[in-house]
Amino acid sequence: MTQPTTIAQAIEHAVRCHQSGQLQQAEAGYRQVLAAQPNHPGALHGLGLIAHQVGQKQAAVELIRQAIAARPDTYQFHSNLGQILFELGEFEQSTAACEEALRLNPDAVFAQHAAGVVYLALRRMAKAEEHLDRAISLAPDAAESRRTLARLYGLTGREGKMLPLLEAARTADPSDVDVWADIGSYRLRRGDLAGAEEMARAVLAESAEHQDALVLMGEIMLRRGNVEAAAEHARAALAHNANDEGALRLLCEIKSRRSPLLGLWWRWSVFTGALGDRRAFLLLMGMYLAYRIGVLALNDAGFPAASGALSTVWLAFAAYTWVAPAIFRRMLRAELATVRLRPDF
Repeated sequence: MTQPTTIAQAIEHAVRCHQSGQLQQAEAGYRQVLAAQPNHPGALHGLGLIAHQVGQKQAAVELIRQAIAARPDTYQFHSNLGQILFELGEFEQSTAACEEALRLNPDAVFAQHAAGVVYLALRRMAKAEEHLDRAISLAPDAAESRRTLARLYGLTGREGKMLPLLEAARTADPSDVDVWADIGSYRLRRGDLAGAEEMARAVLAESAEHQDALVLMGEIMLRRGNVEAAAEHARAALAHNANDEGALRLLCEIKSRRSPLLGLWWRWSVFTGALGDRRAFLLLMGMYLAYRIGVLALNDAGFPAASGALSTVWLAFAAYTWVAPAIFRRMLRAELATVRLRPDF
């Protein structure tokens, strides 16, 4: 194979190796360029992307910032920096990087998507939706943007809009197993355990270590009452990523399911969650009206003791469903703050 003889040829060769997954050859090519031109922005950016791919995110940030210093008007550099800063939890810096990318090129699909993801993490829903809608309008086949917008709809109580978006994403890219996992999660939210399991098994057949599918299958097993199988899937997910919030949440749900104090709340939460926000609200309103009518009827019938007992039961129910979620959230925060894995995970 002919060796590249100019910087332009060397960077082109390194990029080709990078795009084909030959990371060692790509890194050697980028370093060859930097040996000849120490501040070459393309080589610095390429090394930053490789560092990100191998999990060295802080090094990736430093390298891409060097690339930006050498060539500040390249929107791709800012977009990628924003994405990595987001993964590091530096949301404000990530937002600034994404906005700079969009200032340089308002029609950059990836920059629009990255801004939507960051604003979603910051719970600035209107801004997130604006950027995601823009990304989809620029690239109608952008499956990832449709997935993220569906997640936003779920967080803002618009579950009816989720499935059409996810199905459109699957049509745009039928091989994207991440979309399959999201459809499975949607079916689980709607209480369709069989449909959710079908999607989870399809994903795991294609990718046995798929993080979201492992968590989804654990959730399904827990709903079916198979706590040990759920725990096995949680452990498998945490073995791949000890900081995965979905897997840690599943672990907390398993603890809640086993807990005498939280077990009833967990079952109630699953039941009302499957109903959806609207029907759950109507159920609670119906229960409250039934309680009030019962109290009045018992008083009118001359049974004040029974009326008082009914009031006590209702207040106990209200207190329990208020306190139990707070305990669960505290448990989840503890799991997120520190994770300890056994050697046999």
